[in-house]
Amino acid sequence: MTILIIQGPLPSTRSLGGDLLAGLRQLAQSAGQTLEVCTCSSLRDFLTRLRGARSPSTQFMLLDPGEINQQLQTHQDSELGDTLEALGTPYIEMQDDSEAALETAPAAGHAPLATIVTNGDLNTSYRIALGIALRQLLH
Repeated sequence: MTILIIQGPLPSTRSLGGDLLAGLRQLAQSAGQTLEVCTCSSLRDFLTRLRGARSPSTQFMLLDPGEINQQLQTHQDSELGDTLEALGTPYIEMQDDSEAALETAPAAGHAPLATIVTNGDLNTSYRIALGIALRQLLH
């Protein structure tokens, strides 16, 4: 079974380091899970990855929207909210800035299981989110 990380566009100063990724993969593997990472370069790519993540082997998703909110300000429709609403997979949103949380419809039926915000420390967000995902998958 797979836990899928989907990353939105990130500045180079905020990329997921190799050591962190290796540690996350090792944690997932020790719990019998596979960890995959998809890096997106735009809002359109992020939405495409979300839509394509409906595979039966994807049991959980960790979403790091990156700079998606900046692109959403010029993208007026509800495409992101509709895409998240259509997901059949539980997900956790990760942020390193409380101002950047994804804004979806308040009555969304498929809201994130959790939103992890650790101001200025995205690595900690990833560790916490993976821990929650693994715990959820054990039940």
